[in-house]
Amino acid sequence: MLRIEETFKEFLPKLGIILPVIIITIIGYLADLLTLKFLPLFVNSIIASIVADFIIGLMLSFSICTSLAGFLFTIELRQEFSILKDYLSQAVMFGIVSGLFFFIFGFIPFSIFLDALSVSFLFVLYSFTFKGKSSIGYSLDWISRAIGQDFLSFVILYLLALLSFFPVSDIICIPLGAILAYNLRRDLS
Repeated sequence: MLRIEETFKEFLPKLGIILPVIIITIIGYLADLLTLKFLPLFVNSIIASIVADFIIGLMLSFSICTSLAGFLFTIELRQEFSILKDYLSQAVMFGIVSGLFFFIFGFIPFSIFLDALSVSFLFVLYSFTFKGKSSIGYSLDWISRAIGQDFLSFVILYLLALLSFFPVSDIICIPLGAILAYNLRRDLS
């Protein structure tokens, strides 16, 4: 439990990193709600579902990016969004790919468990992106080696990713997951 304790100790003094997550989450949920309510009036409901999944993927991607930016660089709101702007191309790409996974997994029963797996990977991918290594292949190789070294931390990372799909808990779980993934990458590389 040492790594998760370390994550909590690093998170509590920087509690301000949840503010951008709150803002992004509110905007994302409102956009998702409006998409699912009004878009089916104009287009097929499957297209509305795809758009809603992309919105959730982008919301999670932007939230993880700003959380890690707040943890690593600054906890000032303006600077966190400025760092998000610097990483915008990666954040959009990761968000769209996540949204695509959410849509594909949506046809499988109990898909939230697979969605949480993709968010767990997103946490790890961002920890490499902020250190200049955003290769998906490198990240997958590292995960396969690191799970053997600290399986419990990866289980906790998965549970944080799972809880990040629920309103209110996502405000805490997304920054904690981002910090835990960064600590794992730092300690096990």
